[in-house]
Amino acid sequence: VEMAVAHPAAGSFGLYAGIYVSPFAGYAVRVSYWLMQVIATGGHMVAMLLATHWQDLGSDLPRCPIQSALAISGVFDIEPLVHTSMNVDLGLTLETAKALSPYYMRPVCRAPLALVWGGNESDEFKRQSRDFAARWRDLGSQTRLLEIPGRHHLSVVEDLGRADSELVRLVLELQKMGR
Repeated sequence: VEMAVAHPAAGSFGLYAGIYVSPFAGYAVRVSYWLMQVIATGGHMVAMLLATHWQDLGSDLPRCPIQSALAISGVFDIEPLVHTSMNVDLGLTLETAKALSPYYMRPVCRAPLALVWGGNESDEFKRQSRDFAARWRDLGSQTRLLEIPGRHHLSVVEDLGRADSELVRLVLELQKMGR
């Protein structure tokens, strides 16, 4: 509490680490917090971008500015979150959860989409990706699925740093398909 009184700020964990530990610690805390948010929400955001009516945002925009998409460990139907303790902070109703779930949307962008998850992830993450891929495939999207053995929700991205990995090969294939 004393730190919050002495240094009230948004992003305070990074600020406190930078002041009381070292500048690098502050940087590391900020980056790791941001990275966790991207990993946790990235798959959902990718799908939302593919369901966006881009020309409604500006007549000069193309129908779809996305050539191909990779969604890692996504949550595409957020309705199950309504029934968790997490919803105390989110404040979702069944209606808002459905409205914010790409699972219930139609793909606007017909860019090839790959859905990837780690083999050590929960059955719910695996189900979400498989169900979403099947639903959007039925709506005309090109979808690919990849489960990476031995990886979990946070380590699955490590394969992006290995040139010989199946994930990198999939990314390169997506780029070719999106041209």
